[in-house]
Amino acid sequence: MPEQNPFVPSAEGCAVLGPLDDESPEARDPVLVLEDEQCTCYWKQDRYFGEPAVVARVLLASRKVRQTLRDNCCALLLRELLGHVSNKLDYMATLGGIDSQTLLNSRGIVLSVDGYAEKLGLYLQRALATMAAYTPAEPLFTLIKARLLEVVRAWRDEPPVQQARAYQLLSALTHAPYPLGAYEHVLPAITLDDLRAWLADFRRTGVRIVALLEGNLTRERAVELVRMAARTLALPSAPREQLLNNQACIVARGTTTVDFGRHGEDANSAVVCFRCGAVRTSPEHNVDTVYAFLAERLLATPFYDTLRTKQQLGYVVSCQQLLTGNAEGLQFLVQSATHDPDALTASINAFLATAAPAAAAALTDEQFAALVDALRTELAVKDTTMDSNAARYWGGIVDGQLEFARDRLLREHALRATRQGLVDFVHRYLVPGAPQERAFVVRIWGNASTQQQLDELRDRAGLPRVALTTPAEYASSSPIFKEAAHFYHKVLKI
Repeated sequence: MPEQNPFVPSAEGCAVLGPLDDESPEARDPVLVLEDEQCTCYWKQDRYFGEPAVVARVLLASRKVRQTLRDNCCALLLRELLGHVSNKLDYMATLGGIDSQTLLNSRGIVLSVDGYAEKLGLYLQRALATMAAYTPAEPLFTLIKARLLEVVRAWRDEPPVQQARAYQLLSALTHAPYPLGAYEHVLPAITLDDLRAWLADFRRTGVRIVALLEGNLTRERAVELVRMAARTLALPSAPREQLLNNQACIVARGTTTVDFGRHGEDANSAVVCFRCGAVRTSPEHNVDTVYAFLAERLLATPFYDTLRTKQQLGYVVSCQQLLTGNAEGLQFLVQSATHDPDALTASINAFLATAAPAAAAALTDEQFAALVDALRTELAVKDTTMDSNAARYWGGIVDGQLEFARDRLLREHALRATRQGLVDFVHRYLVPGAPQERAFVVRIWGNASTQQQLDELRDRAGLPRVALTTPAEYASSSPIFKEAAHFYHKVLKI
């Protein structure tokens, strides 16, 4: 007979804590319940979903995960190896109603665990013990490295517009994740000895533990689980000043453009243009966030109709509101098989110079009120699962922005928005050449994969040359915007 599954909960362990009261203060936002030399823990007892489950996110913050591109490659290899060696443990846990993943972000390694509250702590302890004792070995290392190289090289076949968005993200934050295309020149050279040396350095450097526990557990149980995690890992505490805290980069005044050649066989060209609004340095700037949402709803349809339907530039055309740290704006994306980035950029700018201000000016008071009402309704929608609810809070914690009540605040600020304010927002930030213009444009040239190919094409056409950047060069020099924005609200210094 197989051994008994230790992760199957008992009937008594599935009792739901109460009361269920969505309007109570405890039902709203996470609470800081532990902060010591090594650990920070946020806890939120479920008072809405009524499930005997817990969502746990545990970040092992370390500068060794992203300090260099080579460090990040080693961290990726470790993550893949840990996922393989813990297969038996994870399979047993899944049968007991516990799902888990080992993830990686720009701050460290994340253990993500969802499942029944009673046995979740037992799984967390065993998973961390496996991580603490693990030593990479052949032949698994060779196999995992080969599989990871396949994933990295497959990135060449991603749509160019997705590649451009990845490059843009790299420059939006001071320590954003590297795009996969950058790993191709570093990962093949990493050996088993390199990974073992990196892992030893990772353990010697130490970690800070940052956790969010939401669900069917008490404050005391949340603190107990985080302290257990620290004891199980038994790693030194990393000094805060040595860790990489992500901050939003301030996009430079004017327009900054970065060009890349074609990476794979896809001959489409792509342009991703981010036009940044005001950097929030006070609560009043939340109104600009509202205007960014409203501008997206105002311009998305005419932008698509103009560039896709009428001009037929390509099948991928969209206008999206984009939040990077504490700076909001709009992102305009176009991917085309028939037009090069010069033509796509010119079409985007022409739309923003004429159609965007015209659409804002033609807006009636009734239409503006309908836009505001629709936004407020959207911001009031409740999460349908505990996991999605925790995801919003965890994103703020990992990004370092403890603005848990953001959606509620935006609903209040939406009442202060005016039609003229939206018109001013469009003229101030979206129109090319505007006084407050902050634009960042990433372009992929589908008709050339090297600098020489692009030079020959443009020389024959009598056009000025354009300097291309390689993924490795961009990753090593990023972010191109060195100045970091100052947050007005409380920030978690991991």
